[in-house]
Amino acid sequence: SVLSLKQAVNSSVGKNLVGTFYQPVEVLADTEFLRTLSRREIRSGLREVVKNALAIRPSMIDRLAGLLPLDERYDDEAMRWIIDESIAAKAQVTENDVHERGQGLVLEYGHTVGH
Repeated sequence: SVLSLKQAVNSSVGKNLVGTFYQPVEVLADTEFLRTLSRREIRSGLREVVKNALAIRPSMIDRLAGLLPLDERYDDEAMRWIIDESIAAKAQVTENDVHERGQGLVLEYGHTVGH
């Protein structure tokens, strides 16, 4: 979500109703940090990656499928590729739809229920 210009928080009247549209100054992708996350959190993030691959960047599907082992043990090289491709997919959408009201709506699929 940090790659999106749209950042929002939940309030007492609803989800994601208070927010801004500002481009981040810097985005850090630390694969070492991923080791601190539970399997559930990793799977949650990878679902988002798969969704974006299917909806935005189908060219990454075959390689992505090969990088998702059944034992859920991901090496740093695989995670770096997944992160790089995910950033490219989101950038492809947000570059032309800053406020995510057209093509950028694809980034919202699943979020209403998921959060």
